[in-house]
Amino acid sequence: MTKYLLAAGVIASLFLGLAFKLYVANSEIGALKLKLSEQSEEYAKANLKVLELAYRQTQEMQSEKDRAIQNADKRAKKLAARLELSDRNLRMLHSSADNAAVNAGTSHEACIKTTEAFRAVFGECSKAYSKMGAIAEGHLSDVQTLEEAWPVIKKESNGNP
Repeated sequence: MTKYLLAAGVIASLFLGLAFKLYVANSEIGALKLKLSEQSEEYAKANLKVLELAYRQTQEMQSEKDRAIQNADKRAKKLAARLELSDRNLRMLHSSADNAAVNAGTSHEACIKTTEAFRAVFGECSKAYSKMGAIAEGHLSDVQTLEEAWPVIKKESNGNP
């Protein structure tokens, strides 16, 4: 009988040890669940901060793009005004050349031919100059618009973008 009691005591001790290990394991699982919950909350907060920063930067870049478009519109209006002025000056020059030809009269055929040649050559040069100026102004406006609208990610004071 002592044998049975001793065996029962050993079995009881084993069950008691197993129950204690199970209790410790459950406690550790509970602690890990709590830690995981806390880390998930920290991750969610960090993710929210990143999203808020990205939203602010997106808004800033959108504003920069809008300003660049407004500036491009202003440059386009200035270019149109310059081209109009150039065309007006060209028309005045043609008119002056016409008046010179009329004033020279038929007796001065050489003067008339010279004036006509001057008018033709200068007219072609003026057209080419105006066309090239318009192209150059367009390219300049495009470059300025791209430079103004190109996104720049600003660094935060803590070193993170």
